[in-house]
Amino acid sequence: MNLRFLLPLLLALLPAALRAEDTSASDIDLTGDQGTYEQKTGSGHVWGNVHLVQPGVLDLRCDDFVFQQGTNTVGKRVVDQIIATTNVVLLTIQPASGSHLFSTNRALAFQAVFNGNNNTVRLTGSPETGQPRYETPEGVITAAILTYDRVSGGFKGEQGFHLNLKASVLRNSSLFGPRTNSPTAR
Repeated sequence: MNLRFLLPLLLALLPAALRAEDTSASDIDLTGDQGTYEQKTGSGHVWGNVHLVQPGVLDLRCDDFVFQQGTNTVGKRVVDQIIATTNVVLLTIQPASGSHLFSTNRALAFQAVFNGNNNTVRLTGSPETGQPRYETPEGVITAAILTYDRVSGGFKGEQGFHLNLKASVLRNSSLFGPRTNSPTAR
């Protein structure tokens, strides 16, 4: 089954800081073994080998994908909730700052839930480690529950939060730089 959806549906899953500047040029494809789509409500359910992709921006794989849309205060259709479940692997591709190169971020979880009311993505569980995992070129974040706030760009980890940063991230920090015996300026 191959369903094409509006760009806002896909972008609801993408953390704003991880999106490419212009994502409107490429189509969004959602495929699975079976699926339903209710045109009146803009809601749907796709299951079995689910693959949602927007080339160069996002690649999501899971076994079950449910989305619900509502209407905002000005009558425009918006995403209320997206739930991706079972073996969730989410790859987001972003341009590296000041470069023509790109970097890829990866989230692994049992379940990823986008909440349109508070603009968060909540990751829980993972078949590999029991905890969701968010990987970037800078490091890895894990916790039993990871919540990404799309407005602030921050993560909240509950129950066993662990952040592992690569040394290169802190290379220019005076706190973690090499020690010297030279006196401090007064």
